[in-house]
Amino acid sequence: MSVTHAGCRQWEFITSLLPTEGATAAAGPAAFLGWPSAAFRIRITAALQHAWVPVDWLLVSNQRVNVVITALTGVMAIYLSRDVSDLLNAVFGPCGVAFLALKAAAVRLRQVRGIELEPMPKKEGSPGD
Repeated sequence: MSVTHAGCRQWEFITSLLPTEGATAAAGPAAFLGWPSAAFRIRITAALQHAWVPVDWLLVSNQRVNVVITALTGVMAIYLSRDVSDLLNAVFGPCGVAFLALKAAAVRLRQVRGIELEPMPKKEGSPGD
């Protein structure tokens, strides 16, 4: 479904709620601002749907999620550390918390967006065959 069709369906739904017979022009600023605000919300919704495409692509594969989370945690560790001993000792706690928070966020996003993981390919000669 393209964004144009989604916007048209929302617009058709909004116009279907209007009275058709015996309707008078609504007076007041609320009625005047209702249509432009509805159009603005439809455009924003359509634009945000495009922003979720890369996130959905990332969340489909557990390997991609792990690579991104590890890279973000590594960059955070390097940014917070002053030297090698600091990297191994003092930065371990905040980076561990960040890693767990990112993993929990990925799981929650999968649940909210309704994304299922790709099935793992089976290797030849693996146990259980």
